[in-house]
Amino acid sequence: MNILIVEDDLAQVDTWKRQIERNNVRKGLEYSADYAESYEQAVELIDSKKYDAAILDVRLQNPDGVKDATTGGNDVRDLLLRFEIVLIAHVTGEPKAIDFGDSKNEGLVRVFTKGDSTEDDRSVHDMVLDWLEEKSNIVITMKKVQSNIASKMADLFYSSIWPRWESWQAVVDSNTEFIPSSITRHIASHLYNSFLEDDGGKVHSEEWYFQPPSTNRFYTGDLVLYEDEYFVLVSPRCDLERLSEGDGLLFAKLNIASGWKEDKEALDEKVSQLKNELNRETGERKVKLQKDIEKKYAQFRRNYFGHKDGKFNFHFLPEVNQSVDKVHGPFFVDFGNIHTVAYGSDAADAMLKNKIAALSPEFLPALVQRLGTFISRIGSPDYSHV
Repeated sequence: MNILIVEDDLAQVDTWKRQIERNNVRKGLEYSADYAESYEQAVELIDSKKYDAAILDVRLQNPDGVKDATTGGNDVRDLLLRFEIVLIAHVTGEPKAIDFGDSKNEGLVRVFTKGDSTEDDRSVHDMVLDWLEEKSNIVITMKKVQSNIASKMADLFYSSIWPRWESWQAVVDSNTEFIPSSITRHIASHLYNSFLEDDGGKVHSEEWYFQPPSTNRFYTGDLVLYEDEYFVLVSPRCDLERLSEGDGLLFAKLNIASGWKEDKEALDEKVSQLKNELNRETGERKVKLQKDIEKKYAQFRRNYFGHKDGKFNFHFLPEVNQSVDKVHGPFFVDFGNIHTVAYGSDAADAMLKNKIAALSPEFLPALVQRLGTFISRIGSPDYSHV
């Protein structure tokens, strides 16, 4: 991990150097550190290098010396969070001098007080490095993500953008940002399909939703929590582009898929038992156990991902994880229970502010297709057989 340490106390800098050197000898995670004594020096380093973590004092010396010390550490933090995926440890003797403002990144930032120690006499320096190691997985993962994107973007540029560059340039618009933003959208959608193909079409359940959703306007597939009930917006996108006050917004009711957690745990337990038995068997018995495992998975898929065993009026959506302790769902969308809410009404305004997620473009078509299947059924007269 590349660390930027911003500290104007040279004794503290020497301590950090010793602690990092000792850490690199004892542990598997290696830190490479650069040091700055002022905000200006920190900016120069940030301009020339990417950092995975930063250890920041808050009060830094002015360019003309330590007199009238500033709170430049806050500015360094905000600069890093604006452009980088980075962990930040504020290490200061004045915690009250830390100003987070309206920052939404406090989860990546932790405050440590100089001179603190633990019961086993571990110093604040040990605590900071241990915290960075504890949180390092997300940074290392995101470094891999950035590397994947950069590599794939290069491939797309040479195979797709560059050969058709004249066609891209042919569109002249008074807004000079139109072509860059258009290419950005094109590459972003290209990237998703390319990565999905690399993984054989398998996705993580978190990919179903965009979080946080936009609260500036309504989009088809918005999930809303309103008056302790859940809804999903199913109005067509074209209608949402030209809304006028009083127009009807169509919301389908979301019912909690009760039993999901228990059924999933029971499935995991049963499959685990079957796999343990499978490892001890051979021949026909092993083949039968493998089929039993496949049947268990198939039944679970029918009950949930099969939209409540194939019922036309239901569509399954996985749980929405807004945070570790704030989970919604999972749900069955009930197309037989659709509510109309007038655009511009108090209810519509409240729903706009209380979105919990939005279905991503890859999973929205399945919802709309299922709704169309439900609505377009003609049905037939009741009948019976003697």
